[in-house]
Amino acid sequence: KTGVTRTGMIPEGQAVASPGIFSDELRGAGDPSAIVGVTFTFPKAWTPARGQNVDVRNIRTSDGAFLLALRAPDGAQSVRALPDAFFTRALFAPDGKFGQYGAVDDFRVLSSRVVERDGVPYATLDVRFSALSFNYNLVERRLLLSAVVVGDSVYMLAASAFATRFKTVSAQLRDVVESYRARPIRAARGAAAT
Repeated sequence: KTGVTRTGMIPEGQAVASPGIFSDELRGAGDPSAIVGVTFTFPKAWTPARGQNVDVRNIRTSDGAFLLALRAPDGAQSVRALPDAFFTRALFAPDGKFGQYGAVDDFRVLSSRVVERDGVPYATLDVRFSALSFNYNLVERRLLLSAVVVGDSVYMLAASAFATRFKTVSAQLRDVVESYRARPIRAARGAAAT
């Protein structure tokens, strides 16, 4: 469960503008009348998944990125107001990508900071964790996260790889999360656009 709801304004097959560039419109996770534009780049060897989720990956190596969207806590108008635990709870939720086969208890936030991109604060995290895979093997992964608050919603792009591959692909994963932008297109009904 990712919380992502695409508007359907951009047909599914056209959300990838060209190989390696994703661009689509999403509904607000808090108020679905809000519309947010999401863009990021990814390695051309990765394949976009079909369906409602925003998920791109290299099927052979298990490197990939996916988007999460959830309602921001009351009063949180910026990622500066959100603790690391907010992001790790969302990443490792029992009904999420990494928690669906069992609880993710073994994780460590290696670094956390807020960076400005186009004048907007984005939280960035580097996380090491172990999770059960679909065949119930425990696998260690490294994940880079970029998150931003838009309106009453938090949009998070997580790019990850097996820990054994991280050194090899860390530059690619960083490029993905650093390219990520989420911008308001239409404010929620009754709210002013920011």
